Amino acid sequence: EVSTDTDRPQLVYELAPPPNTLSNVADAFVRGGTYANNNYGTNTQLVVKDNAGSADNDRMSFLKFDLSTVTGTVASAKIRLKVQNDDPGASHQLHFVSDDSWTETGITWNNQPSTGALIGTETVPAIGEWIEFEVTSQVNGELFGDGTLSVRVSESSIGTYAVYHAREVSTAEDRPQLVYELAPQANSLSN
Repeated sequence: EVSTDTDRPQLVYELAPPPNTLSNVADAFVRGGTYANNNYGTNTQLVVKDNAGSADNDRMSFLKFDLSTVTGTVASAKIRLKVQNDDPGASHQLHFVSDDSWTETGITWNNQPSTGALIGTETVPAIGEWIEFEVTSQVNGELFGDGTLSVRVSESSIGTYAVYHAREVSTAEDRPQLVYELAPQANSLSN
């Protein structure tokens, strides 16, 4: 018989918590050209388009997530946007936005915050599907920062567009999401 618990055989296991979903606290698209001072924050759509022929048609979308309810280290995180309408083959980029002071009803093309590093580029899927951007390192960084994650979605292929559902859409399941999983907790059982 072993006298200390640490010398006895142990079964060590990890429990992976189920995925969690956060809704965004703000979103809006901005539009260039003669619409550059207009705000579209109450719109039910997030539009992304780059038209080489006319700045009036250029649009980018911004999203903001409050991470204050996330506790622990995040093992994986992704931003998901449901496609409402699109051009086949459109390619979209997600950029980090360090300035979280923008507001849903105040942001315009002319006062939009500058963007930081490119997070990722994804091909827009079919209507009714979800585009997903991996944001694990950005979420963990903001958990130790100001607790808020802002991003911008923009077009990386000129001449195409896509429309995503915004948080104002009536069907809750279609709204933007931040889906994350926490790092598993190690546990042990002694005999």
